[in-house]
Amino acid sequence: MAKRLFQLVFVSAILGATGWYFLSPKAGSPGGGGQLVATHRTEPDTFNRLVSPKMPVEVISRLTNAYLVRVNRASGALEPSLATSWTTSPDGLTFTLNLRAGVAFSDGTPFTAADVVFSFRALYDPKVASALATFGS
Repeated sequence: MAKRLFQLVFVSAILGATGWYFLSPKAGSPGGGGQLVATHRTEPDTFNRLVSPKMPVEVISRLTNAYLVRVNRASGALEPSLATSWTTSPDGLTFTLNLRAGVAFSDGTPFTAADVVFSFRALYDPKVASALATFGS
């Protein structure tokens, strides 16, 4: 019995950590609309992943937020998402991103470069003390 319980918990943790979710009406198909159903045994303490490095917050974030770029898990390559393309300055210190047209928040407000700037400023604000701000440094 204990072994079976451990297996169920382990599988649940793996599914949660890898961001598996189900979309309706067609499971696994990309696109707008439909229904998102996900379970996690621990409730998130916030919906702001900048201020909490906990797994429930990360899972909710991966299921409900879009990213500028994504990492292809098979190849490790960066792929477009909200940013359709990007360039890097010769010194490697400046990135210029071209944002996907026609993207809007759930309330219909258009997604703009100002939103990206706001997010990066919040990420690196010392008052936020985000664990993500030190990622890669």
